[in-house]
Amino acid sequence: MIPDQTKALGASTIVSNSISLTTFIDSDKCEQFREQGYVYCQRTCIRSIKFAVNPLGTDHLTLRIVNEAGSFVDYPGKFPFRSPHLKAERYFVAALPNGRYEGTFVDQRGHKVWPSHVEVSLGDTPCLDTISQQSVRLEKPPILVNECQQLIRNGDFDSEPLLWLHQNLEVTVSQRGRNNSNALMIARQSKAPLIGQFLDTRCLVRRTQYQVEGWVRLDVLQCEEKRSCPQLSIRIREIVAGTEHRDRSIKLISYFVRPLQTNWNFFQGVFTVDGRISSAVSAAFAIEFGELKDSVIVDSVSITGLDQTCDDLVFN
Repeated sequence: MIPDQTKALGASTIVSNSISLTTFIDSDKCEQFREQGYVYCQRTCIRSIKFAVNPLGTDHLTLRIVNEAGSFVDYPGKFPFRSPHLKAERYFVAALPNGRYEGTFVDQRGHKVWPSHVEVSLGDTPCLDTISQQSVRLEKPPILVNECQQLIRNGDFDSEPLLWLHQNLEVTVSQRGRNNSNALMIARQSKAPLIGQFLDTRCLVRRTQYQVEGWVRLDVLQCEEKRSCPQLSIRIREIVAGTEHRDRSIKLISYFVRPLQTNWNFFQGVFTVDGRISSAVSAAFAIEFGELKDSVIVDSVSITGLDQTCDDLVFN
């Protein structure tokens, strides 16, 4: 294998002879070594790009990447550790030569979908002539009617998959809901336990208002003395300094309908989507528990859009 001294200007690449790696490479630049199972391509620079999404409810999705010539490759997602942690991710990885591409997430029926959010990151730069984050334009399907009216999925915990992420606690679905229906029983495992769910970033339009509601069964004495009454927050991930990211927690103003009782208690709050939330790469709603001593039960969690009209002088 000897590079052509008159043509091999810049980077050259050796890749395995697989469709996912060779589809987007100009075949005129390549020489195949079939017996060895690889392809040698001159003046070609390959760089990996990763698309991280909500790990839950996305196991059936495929990322389709199309180049300007109309050639495409479907990439499956990977969720290697099966972690329920709020920072867990399912990711799709492509290795692409320099060029312009479009990416679309599709389900098993071929329908275009949006997996709540997408965080894009690049592998190391192997050479100068390579892709950037802007090389792949992700298509966001239009929002369907009423799709943003309810942001929480499976807030009654009646279906599978559960779709709720959690950390530092053990969760089980129990038939101990308010009306003997399904609810989420939470047992503390360590400090700072929480449950959460990623929100659809298409719905997080600046100045939009949402109302948060839910029910929780808890020990009143424990809640008041140990400061373990549930707290609501929006966990966002921001991009700073180009490709660096920063995680931030935004506390939501919420309250319990008083007086608290050792039974079911109703909580409610309202938040307005501000610039931090609307521009975030991802945003997750979280219910945080403090110094839990005993288990609590959560039921009927919802985040619904508030209608706003020009006649409203004050929202909420």
